[in-house]
Amino acid sequence: MPDLLATNSKLIIIDLEHLSIVDATGEAALSAFLDGASAKEMKVVVKKLPKEKIALFKRNGLYDRIGKENFFL
Repeated sequence: MPDLLATNSKLIIIDLEHLSIVDATGEAALSAFLDGASAKEMKVVVKKLPKEKIALFKRNGLYDRIGKENFFL
């Protein structure tokens, strides 16, 4: 994911339609990516997150960090 932050874009759209599991390593990687995007003032939008994964994103704080308005299911 670091290459995504090397762009001058102000918007990153992440399609998670085929996300099956999120382990601690995945959570940490996404959190680090969000830190980098925030530092570069990039907006992150998530599309097609499986509905059964929303609770996980809420529990680990990623949902609030990304922002409800930036999820398109």
